[in-house]
Amino acid sequence: MKITRFTNLTLLLLITACSQPIGHIQTLSLNPQIRVQTPSTAANPQPIRLHLADRRTSQVLGYLDKKGSKVELPSEDLISALSTPLQQGFNQLGFDSQGLNPQVAVNVLIDQLTVSHFRKPLSSKQTCNASVSVLVEKASGRYRGNYLGEISEEFASKTDSNKLRKLVDQCLQQAFTRLLNDPELHQQIQTANIK
Repeated sequence: MKITRFTNLTLLLLITACSQPIGHIQTLSLNPQIRVQTPSTAANPQPIRLHLADRRTSQVLGYLDKKGSKVELPSEDLISALSTPLQQGFNQLGFDSQGLNPQVAVNVLIDQLTVSHFRKPLSSKQTCNASVSVLVEKASGRYRGNYLGEISEEFASKTDSNKLRKLVDQCLQQAFTRLLNDPELHQQIQTANIK
């Protein structure tokens, strides 16, 4: 009788332990606002072939805490969040990403997007790093540019997914705003015929 109770209690504890998540997975819903500092006033926008791709090696952004609460950002969600603002940004610069017979291919590549978590005694610090590159392909050759974003925030209270979303939004905004406001990139696109 005692052996049966002990076995039942052990089994119950084992089932309870196995049913607890080691660290649950959260996903972020992003809404980055990309800014163009000097919009174009050109009457006839130049057609371009614009392509956005996610080249990250992992869809895991980082962890919310030491317990292993993983935060993921699937490729399709990241591309979806950035496609429209990126298109609008290029349109504001005088380029038509849906125009006929584009003479320039502009490939925007998300190379890295990570969040580091540092826990302090009374606060937590999170740092987001983004690395974005652009490859312009044209008849006269290629041009490659690299753009970084880095944002750090210290929180007095525990970090949650909403605070993390804002941090990642700001980091992406920084990298993509640098890309769109790069005068060398503008010149490379404007003086091109596609291969």
